[in-house]
Amino acid sequence: MKNSTKYLSIIVSLVVIIFIITKWFYKENSSTIFSKQLVFWDLENSFAENIKISNAYRQNINGIVIDELTATCNNNKIDLTYFNNFPVNKALQYLEDRKVQILSLFDPKIDPYFQSASTGKIICQNKYKPIINEVHNKKMDLISFFIYANDRYGIGVCADDLVKYRAEIILMYCHDREKLFHFKIFSSSTENNKFYDKLACR
Repeated sequence: MKNSTKYLSIIVSLVVIIFIITKWFYKENSSTIFSKQLVFWDLENSFAENIKISNAYRQNINGIVIDELTATCNNNKIDLTYFNNFPVNKALQYLEDRKVQILSLFDPKIDPYFQSASTGKIICQNKYKPIINEVHNKKMDLISFFIYANDRYGIGVCADDLVKYRAEIILMYCHDREKLFHFKIFSSSTENNKFYDKLACR
């Protein structure tokens, strides 16, 4: 009985030590892991320093490998969804669908409580509407949106008291390797970071 208790204590101690070492390695090297992962995905980048990965998930849907990562970089929150073996026709449709989806958030909407006497609709001011940048060439198709988000990282806000973050949504497809990247990067509402011009297909 004593031997069993002794062995159990040793096993528990080893598990705790391995857990601590793993946590330390993960914390100290997550930026390296993230940077190497982007290289593995054939994506050039210059903002992977100081990144800490908090969550990673992989799934396979009909032969398309989908990786999802959540990370932080300084004061920025980064959500990345990556699609491997994504056919070009589906990728371009994905980009167009997301673009339409984002822009539709700013369409005039009926106000159920305080309808305007003139239009009866809520109209989002231009200062809240997304700034769009697009790059289209033989290597890649890229669309980025600078947009505001609320305290729950929801985009499409149209009022000062709801603005918490400035978000950059990046949709990027690399033709040669059939890879699609969907970045959501949230920064302080007063910052004016631009990440889209730090990305390129290899």
